[in-house]
Amino acid sequence: MTRHATRAARIHTRMFDVEVNSDTGAFALIDKVTGQQWGADPWVGTAGILSLETPYGQKREFLLSRASEIRVETLGDSAIDIAFARLVAESGEVVDATVKARLAVADDEGGVRVEVLAIDPPNAWSFAELEYPCRLGALRTDVDEGYMVAPYLQGSIVPSTVRNWKEIPKLSPWSWDDGPWMEPGGADLRIGGWLSASLPMFGAVKGASAFMGIVETENDASLRFVLNSNYQHVFSRAGRLSPYSRIAVCSPLWLAERGKLGYPRSILYLSLPGGDYVAMAKRYRQFARGQGLLVTLPEKIERTPALRQIIGGPWVHLEGGYPYYIDHPLYRYTWNDARKFVDDLRDYVGLKRALLTLWIGYQHLPPDFYPFHSAQGPIEDLRSLIEYAKTRDVLINFYHGYPALLDDAPNGDVARARKLNAQGWMGQRWGRNCPAFFLEHARKNLPPAVRDSGMVCDYTDILTACTLNECWDERHPLTRTEDRRLREETMRFIASLGLFSGSEWPVPYAMPHLAYFRNGGAGAGSHLILSQVPVPLFNLVFKDCAIMYGQFFPVADAAMMRDLAAGCHLQATLFSLKIYYTPGYFRTREGIRLNVDMFQDWNRATGLEELTSHEFLEEWNGPYRTRFSDGSVALMNLTTEIREVEGQTLMPDSIHLHFADGRKIKATPRAGWELEKS
Repeated sequence: MTRHATRAARIHTRMFDVEVNSDTGAFALIDKVTGQQWGADPWVGTAGILSLETPYGQKREFLLSRASEIRVETLGDSAIDIAFARLVAESGEVVDATVKARLAVADDEGGVRVEVLAIDPPNAWSFAELEYPCRLGALRTDVDEGYMVAPYLQGSIVPSTVRNWKEIPKLSPWSWDDGPWMEPGGADLRIGGWLSASLPMFGAVKGASAFMGIVETENDASLRFVLNSNYQHVFSRAGRLSPYSRIAVCSPLWLAERGKLGYPRSILYLSLPGGDYVAMAKRYRQFARGQGLLVTLPEKIERTPALRQIIGGPWVHLEGGYPYYIDHPLYRYTWNDARKFVDDLRDYVGLKRALLTLWIGYQHLPPDFYPFHSAQGPIEDLRSLIEYAKTRDVLINFYHGYPALLDDAPNGDVARARKLNAQGWMGQRWGRNCPAFFLEHARKNLPPAVRDSGMVCDYTDILTACTLNECWDERHPLTRTEDRRLREETMRFIASLGLFSGSEWPVPYAMPHLAYFRNGGAGAGSHLILSQVPVPLFNLVFKDCAIMYGQFFPVADAAMMRDLAAGCHLQATLFSLKIYYTPGYFRTREGIRLNVDMFQDWNRATGLEELTSHEFLEEWNGPYRTRFSDGSVALMNLTTEIREVEGQTLMPDSIHLHFADGRKIKATPRAGWELEKS
């Protein structure tokens, strides 16, 4: 093996001392303020893990630090180049492949920029993915006092020490025991989209030291998490016990661009001495501002003044059966039925304002939709409905779904389907249509729909829910970067019609263009570990840039209170008018009525404000406080005990909302059995 003569290469930034081991090519970051060392991979000491695909379609993994040739070269005082050549597989086979990386001083940040410059596989082989740097800055489970920060949905904390807690948190105890030994002990999250990483960032806190990574080339990247795990689930398949220690850590996972690296990839590491997950979110907010992503709601209101009318109002979805949009007689309603529904929302439910999306009304399945279906009534009734609703402070729009390409759609064209790989596999029907055609469908359908209806706002389903993906159909091939560009072009076209618009999952790249999102709640999540200690990272970055709607249907529970404390607006999805008017609670007018008072005044007051802080006052998932830029404060107790916080008595599962103007709301959700005995 060829090794550099010097044992370690070093560079220094304002934040870090950087040390590269010349024998392995792995590096460590030493926080200059606290002295904390964020070390290299604690499992096998590798700088990274490269995955290649052979000419026969087989996947092979290579530990970079086992390469036959490793060269580490210092470039003055500002950078270190690292090259790994002649990689060695687990079998001992040597493969003529090369990976080149660079660590450089980020002058404008004071941090360290880590770049992947080149990946050269053997002839006829292709690049699949690269985990690099691998498991940098791992926290040792039940040894290191601290936590990892993960942008799962709104955000999450993963404490590294769970056996030394002084209080019993309100958590699922098996999540910390069973979870790490099984598949939930690891998670690869794509950046942006359905059940994914909502932000291209992560971090770790240990004592007085904190560091974070910001993925600068996020289009072709995932985040790989080890969640207090030792990957026992992998070794169990071979009947062995894992030789690794339990750790909590995150690594960037670089994905191939159509079988190649395509372009240099980079991640920026920053030190935040004394910082926490809030400091990380606010630091990413600065980065987002520099990228032009931080376009605020007041700026969007200046662009489309009608947007101001829904601030503080719930978002109501009135469906017409599934899949929603064409002639479905059992669930059909007319424009005049919708007019009466608007009156009921105002007069009975008590809404002061609202956004109302009608998931019905067209003659075609998506990705097309226009014209409106005659069964709902004449166009004159539709225009009258839209104008009448405006007088009652209800803005109406309709479902649009350009990414969908349904199996049973007469207007569907399989030649326009996105092909997910070279073998020609298609995606599932809701995201099957190739983004190459989104704008065409929008231009064809949306202008006449706006003309006929008079609507002033738009809703495009799925547009931001799908993660960025490639298309391998040679008639309309796309990289993930081109996928993103085409989605952004579609958003810009919608805005050019004078509409404000929204979509299904909040993602940073849509912030300059969209004003509201579904599935933006702070209380959702189903992962055994990542869902246990949710924190509103996304709202700490972008709350004042878009309205985040939480709750699929309003249910008074902990998830609703988390949404309130994070400044999310209320959402109510109604399956049909018949169910809506049926006596009862779930998906009915009674259910919305019981929850509206908790939301609309609070959302109106804080709707345009930045979420400035979030802090746990005692144990994880215990009482916590959030603050807004106008001075409003939410104080929540999610424990099963009465707690005293700064002179206030917080009942179990309760929330106190303190408005900036002095108003207060105290609330405790109630649920239980209604029993009748005889």
